[in-house]
Amino acid sequence: MSIICWEYAANLIEFARGGRLETWERDALLVHLDGCPDCARQLGEQRAFERSIRELTSENLPVDAAIEARVLAEFDRVKAVRPIRQERSRWFVAAALAAALLLAAFWTLRSKPVVQIAEEEQFFTIPYTIPLAPEERADVVRMRIPVAALRSVGFHVQGSDPSAIVDADVLVSQDGRARAIRALDLINMN
Repeated sequence: MSIICWEYAANLIEFARGGRLETWERDALLVHLDGCPDCARQLGEQRAFERSIRELTSENLPVDAAIEARVLAEFDRVKAVRPIRQERSRWFVAAALAAALLLAAFWTLRSKPVVQIAEEEQFFTIPYTIPLAPEERADVVRMRIPVAALRSVGFHVQGSDPSAIVDADVLVSQDGRARAIRALDLINMN
């Protein structure tokens, strides 16, 4: 492999490929080639390379019918499978959006708990807490709770002084968090 002079390299390759050079560039390159055997040798190699490329591109290579049939069959198979996958993904996205809308509607339209303690003695979930899992252990703790505390977690206690105290059973999960409440006093919680 010969080393060519960097200032003539681009013009030499362009000239070997049959490209157009400005007249002054071509004349300067020809003068240089007369005095530089390495660049002259490189020009010969580049012209031989160009001839080889032209010969290869002019030949018609035989096409193997079996390979062509397999390639075309693969294109057909991929084209047939793609719409099914796209259709499934569209249904999945549509179902996910519908579920998200239903969840959002439920969350925004759900009302605050209405608790009435008169005859029923049941626990009411404290708003915005995670419900107990079926296998989770919980303890019932009797407490005296200020009405203001009940109001602060979302219960609406009507007709009571905010400084009043309510006796209640509190359902405490194994992680120590209060999850539900059952008032023992005969007051209306709404």
